[in-house]
Amino acid sequence: MQFLSRSQRPERAALDMTDSVTVMVTYRITEDADGRVLLLEELRVNAGTAALAFRIAPTTPERCCV
Repeated sequence: MQFLSRSQRPERAALDMTDSVTVMVTYRITEDADGRVLLLEELRVNAGTAALAFRIAPTTPERCCV
């Protein structure tokens, strides 16, 4: 019988997770009016207990030929 071991990945150790748990990585990008990136945020969480929620701004579609 052979056993192999490796050090735990930093994000798993920080979140106190085992290797069998899935990690969800999300990115939030803030841009200026010209589309240039001002800020990039990364969040790593336990995918088994996380839930994502986001808003979608309502838009009014342009009306075509009536």
